[in-house]
Amino acid sequence: MPVIKRHQTLADFATQYTGSIQGLVQVAQLNGLSMTDDIAPGTDLVTGEVIDVRNSTQTTGDEIATIGRVLEPEQLEGIGYWIISLDFKVS
Repeated sequence: MPVIKRHQTLADFATQYTGSIQGLVQVAQLNGLSMTDDIAPGTDLVTGEVIDVRNSTQTTGDEIATIGRVLEPEQLEGIGYWIISLDFKVS
């Protein structure tokens, strides 16, 4: 059974193994998952039937992977991080 790789979303996995993003719903249902669930790397998943061009990624050895979430930089707060007249208002 294929497994989720690091930085793969369920959409990436479905596209890689079914050949189309249309396989996302089928893969999610077969595995009892929501389409937006975060899945741990190494998790075995059932792929269902091939919808489109499965062999194109497997023959070339390509893997589809994106980071599931873009992490926003942490906004640092407090007097040690404020700039006078920008964040820190002087009255």
